[in-house]
Amino acid sequence: MFITNDTSLSPIHKIFGEVGDSYWTSTELALHQIWFLMALQVVDRNDAEPVEFGRTLLLSNLDQVAHFLALDNPDLSVKSAYIVTPGHVNGSQGWAMDELVKIWNAQEPDATELHVTVYETVSGRSYCHSLLNTPVDKLTNQSLRFELPTARINRCEQRSEGARA
Repeated sequence: MFITNDTSLSPIHKIFGEVGDSYWTSTELALHQIWFLMALQVVDRNDAEPVEFGRTLLLSNLDQVAHFLALDNPDLSVKSAYIVTPGHVNGSQGWAMDELVKIWNAQEPDATELHVTVYETVSGRSYCHSLLNTPVDKLTNQSLRFELPTARINRCEQRSEGARA
């Protein structure tokens, strides 16, 4: 969740903004929890020639990420998604950002009614938020929920490199 304040309202929104849009020069995180950065490719077909452009979103929860990953829309596609983790999640003294490749569903081994989301990154790290502090490798019944475009691209590149070897 993000906090904005009227003192951070940018005057530029009066020039470029559409009705209902606001532009902010800063925002604050309400909680030190996982959040996401998502890059989208959008096609605008309002003119004679389609125009492609990128958009970048800051998202505060997995449901928002899942919404975009589940879309079946030729005019809007996810280019990449990043998980941003606070130090208490990534084991460091500060924030870290890593590109996502897969998102998994899993269960707590000692409380199967509790479901956990596992985030697999391009660097090979996996993160989860287990209410019972269960490590990722101890979670059970892991099933793939989403494979991000990065994972598919990396797999194709690996196949191409294998063919050249």
